[in-house]
Amino acid sequence: MKKTLIILVIIVIAMVGIGGYFASQKYLFPKTQTVGVYSAKPSIKITSPNIGQILIKGSTYNITWESNGLQRTDKIRIILSDILTTPGFINQALQSVSQSSYFLVANLNGDSTSYNWIIPKNINSGNVYKLKIDAYRNSPSTLASDLSEDFSIVDSQ
Repeated sequence: MKKTLIILVIIVIAMVGIGGYFASQKYLFPKTQTVGVYSAKPSIKITSPNIGQILIKGSTYNITWESNGLQRTDKIRIILSDILTTPGFINQALQSVSQSSYFLVANLNGDSTSYNWIIPKNINSGNVYKLKIDAYRNSPSTLASDLSEDFSIVDSQ
């Protein structure tokens, strides 16, 4: 009788152990698992104009940039600022557009990498300028931004 009771206890323990193993396989480790997609933080970098470059009023200039992690549905805006009359431009990184700052374009597709800018003839000559480029999604909150190097605009060379 004692021997039968010991065998019965061993069988019950084994069954509970085996049942617990299969239950953990079914609920804790399902056969199909969803793996999340890693998405890097978007970035953007102006590649032209370059430092010290001189642009001519009335001409067309190709502003270029590189980006990572932006979608076609994201939007890009480019802002020009005369840094001699807008000294806070660099420090504030254009939190708001001042009187000496101008939107060049506000709704380019997020997958674009250039913009052909016709430089206005009425822009101040000889001043030092910077561009700021922002990428945003579904709202004005910025995903990524960059400032260009200093460049000048003149009447003609």
